[in-house]
Amino acid sequence: MHLSSHPFTVRLIGFPPGESARLEALLARAPGVGPSYSCLHDDSLQEPDLYIANGDSPTTLTRIGCLPPGSLQPALVICNPGEPGNPGAGNWRTLARPVDPLQLHEALADLLDTRVQVLVQQNTRATRRVLAERRRRPRLAPDCETPAFYTRLR
Repeated sequence: MHLSSHPFTVRLIGFPPGESARLEALLARAPGVGPSYSCLHDDSLQEPDLYIANGDSPTTLTRIGCLPPGSLQPALVICNPGEPGNPGAGNWRTLARPVDPLQLHEALADLLDTRVQVLVQQNTRATRRVLAERRRRPRLAPDCETPAFYTRLR
């Protein structure tokens, strides 16, 4: 019997190109049983199911710190816990370097279970969260001629 697995999207934050390529390769080799993962490109506007962040970068920790508590997109922080001056991972689930593939997939599966529980709670309350509009570049200001053109169209 063939088991199909739903692919979940992951956004890697703050990793150098070499390490992000290694993580993408680890995620592509998901175990046969359980979820599979695909990484989003940096220019993708799609919301990920999970975040994987570099815990050794303070700017990365600040970026995932903007996620609301109990967020629909949980985060996994990969860091060197023994280094002096490491800002720490706060309330997020952590993994130590070097990353063990089995531990990585177990941690991601646990985070997905947490995400499913939050979605179930949200559906039982019948509340919908509206996500803010995401753009890579700001909107262009309308030209002087544009409002008159739209007025004529009306």
